[in-house]
Amino acid sequence: MLNRLFPATIKPYTQPDFKKLLLWGSGSLFVTVLTTLYLNHSSQSLAHVNQAMPTVLSPDATMHAMTTSGRNIFRRVNNTWQVVPGIARAIGIGSRGAVWVVGDNAVPGGFGIYRWSGQDWQAIEGGAIEIAVDPSGNPWVVNDRGQVFQRANNAWRSIPGIARDIGIGANGTVWVIGDNAVAGGFGIYRWTGQDWQAIEGGAVRIAVDPSGNPWVVNDQGQIFQRVNNAWRSIPGIARDIGIGANGAVWVIGDNAVAGGFGIYRWTGQDWQAIEGGAVRIAVDPSGNPWVTNQ
Repeated sequence: MLNRLFPATIKPYTQPDFKKLLLWGSGSLFVTVLTTLYLNHSSQSLAHVNQAMPTVLSPDATMHAMTTSGRNIFRRVNNTWQVVPGIARAIGIGSRGAVWVVGDNAVPGGFGIYRWSGQDWQAIEGGAIEIAVDPSGNPWVVNDRGQVFQRANNAWRSIPGIARDIGIGANGTVWVIGDNAVAGGFGIYRWTGQDWQAIEGGAVRIAVDPSGNPWVVNDQGQIFQRVNNAWRSIPGIARDIGIGANGAVWVIGDNAVAGGFGIYRWTGQDWQAIEGGAVRIAVDPSGNPWVTNQ
């Protein structure tokens, strides 16, 4: 199991207790969340979300639009943070650049599901708590019951099994963290196209590199990369992990900062810190991170 293979001294989890300063530098910004259709297992119902979202502190602590509830979305462009309208709990980015999020509006199955149009978020039916995006730009989601669904031909297809997190590589390989408790967190599984194939180890977060190999974070925050059918320990402690189609690996660390926790890029030897704080991360095809803060 992962945490037995590579023992280490781990800092205990401590929930930070601080207030973010609410700042705005260039005028008021309000966004209206689109009307959301949600899917409740086999039956469909209609839920309306029409929240005016006031704008809060960017990952680098400069003045940008923000929401008072946190979970603000930012993307890295030309080595600076750019605010993206809306609120999200999880982000998934496909190898061709399709961006999807799990929003903050409660619906059956979890929270609303949205696709980035380049200007705003387009709602689709369904509810989820975790999301990943395949090379065709279609989301795969995990709902609040652990059920897994794939979007295909503008409809949801149920995938067997129960999961807690999901990741998809640029080559289309799908991996999940299951629901069976093991040392290190929960079981790790690869989708064969018909069923889930278990491999050794346990984790709580997962991302997949362009070759289809998983990188995971276990329940101690330890990071591991799958290489030649074995686990390789990566230095550092993380809370979330994302990998771009170009192979760029980013993590949310364990050091509390304004906005959440530190943001780091893997150099191939160590983690390079950049300004900002966040709690969730995904990486676009160019290797730039998108994050949500707290």
